[in-house]
Amino acid sequence: MPGEKKLTLAHPRVQAARERWDQSAPFRKRTKNKLSFRRLFKCFNEMRPLEEISLEAEISAERIRQLYNKYFRNLVFDGKSIRTRTTERTFQKRLRRKQKAARILFAHDPFVKHVIAQTQTQGFTVKPISYHHQGQPTSRILKKSIVINDRACLLHKIGKTFRGGTRGQEYARVNLAPDTTDIDAHVIVVRTLVGQYQVFIVPVQDVRNAYPKKSRDLDTRLYIPITPPLHGGHKPRIHFKNYKEAWHLLSASPKPPTET
Repeated sequence: MPGEKKLTLAHPRVQAARERWDQSAPFRKRTKNKLSFRRLFKCFNEMRPLEEISLEAEISAERIRQLYNKYFRNLVFDGKSIRTRTTERTFQKRLRRKQKAARILFAHDPFVKHVIAQTQTQGFTVKPISYHHQGQPTSRILKKSIVINDRACLLHKIGKTFRGGTRGQEYARVNLAPDTTDIDAHVIVVRTLVGQYQVFIVPVQDVRNAYPKKSRDLDTRLYIPITPPLHGGHKPRIHFKNYKEAWHLLSASPKPPTET
């Protein structure tokens, strides 16, 4: 929705409204309005609240609304009511705040910056997800969810790994929810002990298939091997090596990973 362009007193539509205002001057003598046309136009153009204008004019807010509808609504503001213009301005403010929050998140979060750099090499787009309150979008964005190539992804940022096992293999621990609604994939970004980043893209459906009997209210704690295993062990339910840098799973027609 485009923003409303500010008008000036020299605009032809404003001049037409002023002419109508001057012609009705004899009929407005009974109204104790202390504001001139110039002042009212400035207040309406700046979208000041009716209550604030009424206090300055020393008349009721309803009378201010009537003056707006009679002299300004159709001639100056394209027939838009005060409520419609207020809604549009609120939408524009929320959009600007959302864009600012997205720029801060994408520019200062090292995990998100790495994901964006990798998606750009794949030709994918990255967008933030708005926080909804009572079904309505707000100016806030979700810091743990992003949209990659039109697919909603839950972002897991793991900045600390550990060594375990008899050979000191490096692992990362992550909690995945098998029944995550409105999410297509888990994007796990791991910062290793040497400071490098590794990304694992795990579709939500694959987590559900691996843990079909898991309760919907409980997360699944998984351990991701960062270094290659040095010896054979039990067969994991999720082969994370098949999902490492698997950006093709977020393409238009993703291909399932092959188990080895």
